[in-house]
Amino acid sequence: MDNHSHAVNVKIYNHSYSIRANDGNAERAQRLADLVDQRMRR
Repeated sequence: MDNHSHAVNVKIYNHSYSIRANDGNAERAQRLADLVDQRMRR
C-alpha cells in the first residue's frame, strides 16, 4: 500500500463515496468530487 494514499469521503448527487487520493492530495479529490456533483445536478 502506498503511504501517500488517503481515503476521502465525498458526497456526489446525494450519495456518499469513499475514494482514495493516491497522490495524497485529499483537497484536490474533494474539489473534483464537488465539480462532478455540480455537473450532475445541471
